[in-house]
Amino acid sequence: MTFCVRHHRIYDILRVMKPCSALNPLKVIVVIDMSAGVSARELLSGLFKFVNTERPWAMRLIQLPAESLSTAISKTIDEEVDGLIVTTSADDETNAAIASANVPTVFVDVRNPLFENRATAVSFVRNDNDGIGTLGAKYLASLGSFNSFGFVPDIEQRAWSVLREKAFVRELGRRGANTRVFTGSSRQMSIDRKNLITWLKRLPKPAAVMAAYDYRATQVCEACKEAGIRIPEQVAIVGVDNDELLCLSTTPSLSSIKPDHVSEGIQAAAELNRLFRLGKRAKRRELFCHVQGIVERESTKAGPPAATLIRRAIALIDENSRTNLMVGSVAAGLGVSRRLLERRFREARGESIHAYILARRLTIVKHLLRTTKRSIAKIASECGFPSANSLSHIFARSIGCSMREYRNSATTQERLA
Repeated sequence: MTFCVRHHRIYDILRVMKPCSALNPLKVIVVIDMSAGVSARELLSGLFKFVNTERPWAMRLIQLPAESLSTAISKTIDEEVDGLIVTTSADDETNAAIASANVPTVFVDVRNPLFENRATAVSFVRNDNDGIGTLGAKYLASLGSFNSFGFVPDIEQRAWSVLREKAFVRELGRRGANTRVFTGSSRQMSIDRKNLITWLKRLPKPAAVMAAYDYRATQVCEACKEAGIRIPEQVAIVGVDNDELLCLSTTPSLSSIKPDHVSEGIQAAAELNRLFRLGKRAKRRELFCHVQGIVERESTKAGPPAATLIRRAIALIDENSRTNLMVGSVAAGLGVSRRLLERRFREARGESIHAYILARRLTIVKHLLRTTKRSIAKIASECGFPSANSLSHIFARSIGCSMREYRNSATTQERLA
């Protein structure tokens, strides 16, 4: 079904509802940004899957950025609009019109103050962006010992990118690691590339980097190539969306987190159907579609057997870094002899496994000293040291200052900053 041309203001169009019948299918406008790639395509697939099996809807796509939403609607519709599925923000006038429209509306992965304030005839379907960022951090941390972690956000700093970044930083912080966030994004490609190369060169190697989505991750890969940085030996990279056309276009191929965009589309259509069915009785709802997992490719691939053993050892140590973990316990957990583990660890890293375990635990101690006011006795207990005196002695010997001096210095630096 197509919509005809008449001179109607968008506000007038969106305020009208019309009952449905078999011969008069509900008219649904879907606002979507097709430049989003696989996420948009899979979301549409989910919408169509629901509509083709459940309800007779006449769907009209408004495709951004190719079309102006307000212009497209005013030029193509002279009949009533029954419902909206909005997957992206548009121009200010149209956003205001959508926000004030009195028709059932489902917002998919859109966070706009105008929309968030709606209380009736509305549902919000979200990707679990917090879960995506957390999974990215856990996955990269599980690959082994890195000297730094980084996050490359979306250039536009859209809400979903910010949520992924915050979760990524928070999860690594919980593990005692600091994350370096790329802040040199620019809409000018040459400037963005130059800033990204500089940032990547400054990351202590080996490093692990998560990008907000796959296209941004491919830009990270290209910047590494131009900078002469080896992937994954020097920088391991993971993206989001599992867009195979993009992931397989890079050398090496790109590992990626896979959200469930198809289910998100199905859920969005089901929510609009709920709003149609219940009318004024429909309560505002917010639903989340959980991430499916990691699709692992060459940008984070495992190394030879010895490297795999070291990665497994480091992952086990990191998971138990708040306990009084012993080298023998690590060897037993990996099913190898202590002698073999110690030899392989020293060959690969130039340090003893005991030294690594201690350094890892002290990293957490320093993080707690910087970010909390907990007593030394409390920190010792949380990090698996037998007593405050034991921790104080080890800390002073290893770091070169007392824990009190370290905390006071960190507090002073924070005030000066």
